[in-house]
Amino acid sequence: MPLPERKHGFSLIEINLAIFVVAIGMLTLFSLFPTGMKQVETAHEDTQAALFADYVLNTIRANTIAITNPADWADPGQVRQVAVADVGTEDVAHDDAVGGPVEFPVGSGLQMRYLLNINSAGSGVYAATLWCKSGEYGATKRDTFEETASKFYTKLFYSGMP
Repeated sequence: MPLPERKHGFSLIEINLAIFVVAIGMLTLFSLFPTGMKQVETAHEDTQAALFADYVLNTIRANTIAITNPADWADPGQVRQVAVADVGTEDVAHDDAVGGPVEFPVGSGLQMRYLLNINSAGSGVYAATLWCKSGEYGATKRDTFEETASKFYTKLFYSGMP
């Protein structure tokens, strides 16, 4: 008696299992896209904050070179006034209120909010602390803003005229 012919191909159960395995793999792969996009957005915001802080703190450092009278260094208000003179916005001089939003870089349409403190650290040394966060909206109270914003710090020195 001849053996029955074997049929070639896949059964319906095998095809359904293969589709199920591929679907699970694609779902896993597609679930990574939102996480990746969020990471890209966070990296962009961090870069904008660092560029803004670099601009503001370097402008402050450059302006404080113009303070040539040692008596002016004894007055934190005078140091602050000279330090923030050319930062590009009158809001940057706030101690307690969150400043901004300001467009940074100018013409980009990107908004930046910030908080700047300049405090005396004793005998011709001042500490400038800048908190900044990308975006037009968000916390406006100092303590809430400080918790969520990037923090940058520099010291300003007066060692007398060369």
